[in-house]
Amino acid sequence: MCEIGCGIGNITQFVLNCKAVVGIDRWRASYEQAKQRFRDHLECEVRPGAAVGFRVMMCRRMVDTVVCL
Repeated sequence: MCEIGCGIGNITQFVLNCKAVVGIDRWRASYEQAKQRFRDHLECEVRPGAAVGFRVMMCRRMVDTVVCL
């Protein structure tokens, strides 16, 4: 699953049971906080970026679902 605009991970925390979770946020402060928050979750990757022009396939993990809340 890929969450566009993950912020600090308030929704991401509920999908950590997925095989692969990618959180993306364009704001550096949010991205850094989420990255730190999920650093011990090997199935979770947090990256900087925005929905416009982002390619999910650029992530290290394959995802089949993309959400943006």
